Amino acid sequence: MANSQLKELLDRGARKLDLPFDNEEPIDITERFFEDCSKLALGEVIRYDSFSLGEAMSAVELMDEKMDIGMKRVTRQMGLDESKSNGLYESNYAEQLTTYDATFCAFVTWLEGSCIGQTLWTNVILTEPNRVLYEEHPVFACLAHGFFHIVMIVKSVIQNASVYEEEDFNPHLPFTCTSQYSLHDVLQYMKEVELDLVSKAEKPEHASLKAVILSLSSRIAFMRLFLVTITHLVPPRRAETPDSDPLQMPPLDAVGFTANLDAAAYTSSKLILLSSKFLETSLNEGAPRPEGVEEDGDFAWLVAFEPELNRKYLPSTFPRKIEILPREKALPHLHRVACKIHFMVTQLRNNLMDSTSLVEFMKWFSYDDSCVLTRSILQMVVYPLDDNVLGTQPTALLVERSIRNTVFPLALVPHTPLYDNEECRKIVEDFTMNTTRVMLSLYQNFGGFFSSFSSS
Repeated sequence: MANSQLKELLDRGARKLDLPFDNEEPIDITERFFEDCSKLALGEVIRYDSFSLGEAMSAVELMDEKMDIGMKRVTRQMGLDESKSNGLYESNYAEQLTTYDATFCAFVTWLEGSCIGQTLWTNVILTEPNRVLYEEHPVFACLAHGFFHIVMIVKSVIQNASVYEEEDFNPHLPFTCTSQYSLHDVLQYMKEVELDLVSKAEKPEHASLKAVILSLSSRIAFMRLFLVTITHLVPPRRAETPDSDPLQMPPLDAVGFTANLDAAAYTSSKLILLSSKFLETSLNEGAPRPEGVEEDGDFAWLVAFEPELNRKYLPSTFPRKIEILPREKALPHLHRVACKIHFMVTQLRNNLMDSTSLVEFMKWFSYDDSCVLTRSILQMVVYPLDDNVLGTQPTALLVERSIRNTVFPLALVPHTPLYDNEECRKIVEDFTMNTTRVMLSLYQNFGGFFSSFSSS
């Protein structure tokens, strides 16, 4: 059939065919579609005035269900109340353990650049922390309020460090989320719940549940130590003012702050020990997947997770459905993060002799299996406020050491004629100042540059 004849048929059908578009019953056009397609020659393309090749390709792409998460109509009510009515608070220890691990998976997926509304905040427990009380459910309260502070701190650290590209991390929060508990109170509550679970595991009546209860306690301990470790390494957040935007993170209070590397080394070593057993205990002690579910997927098989919960907050485009990382990938990632932090805090002091050693350390740290969080923490540890390394040592001093160790200029050697010459000394100081600016720019760009380089 000639193209002109097909165009004529399409035009005639568009004018005369009266399809009941308001009919909710689907119309099966499969046979007619394949019949008409069989009349096209191989390689023949039909072009119509109102439906070009580009639009046809877009239509084919949009028919993939991953391209538009809004194509499937959702009529059920979703949220914390609905999950509680479905038995959220009555879940056993194995289900609580798997809920924690699923939340860790969503957290890692968020760190890798996905939207928080389609990852971490698909857990209904995390979207309304103020309604999850310690008196009602201590374990889930630790999850809700602990992850609130984790999200706020991580978001603040990454944004203040500014060593990420747009595709590396999505800091946008679709709606306001608050907690009535301060970080200090949350850490105290988490410690109490953690010890309470350990004591329950030792009781004879819980002998058969000892392993899963201790595994659940280790998740709470990991969250607590993760928060403590970060507070040792990065400046605290400034208090929010009444007129501040709740969706924007207040700046860090870095004046006079110096990272406590020794304390962070102690807590990060515990993080390594705890996270090393996560995957094994999750698969052995956690709740099994329902029959017919072979992969973790979006964890919709858990009562706490609603993948479509935040659909109304997503932009009016055609976003791909986010695939949350499975436990087999996400839980080992947490272990690597703990190892990177421990390596950072134990080796950083050994690489502060001069600017060259610091450059090499930051370069290889960023290049070797780092992520946006670890690179940001390193940046905030090295430069918490200004151009002073660790907040105390001027970068210019490291630059001078590098110059002295490489070319050994007499202008930097005390009690020499050039050192005592004021004009010569002024030239050296200007050179050192300009070199320091270059080095600071180099340090600040290491994170984004080497993340791109390592992934290419």
